[in-house]
Amino acid sequence: MPEYRLPIRVYIEDTDAGGIVYYVNYLKYFERARTELIRSLGIDKTAVM
Repeated sequence: MPEYRLPIRVYIEDTDAGGIVYYVNYLKYFERARTELIRSLGIDKTAVM
């Protein structure tokens, strides 16, 4: 698997009262990165569903 980096802005709504990213939001970030990786490789997203 090629390395892929996707800058993601973390919004205050994604954090808890201590300013730490709430763990469930990491799944959202992973899915965004996976989608962008697939797109960058030129793969049709319906082909992997």
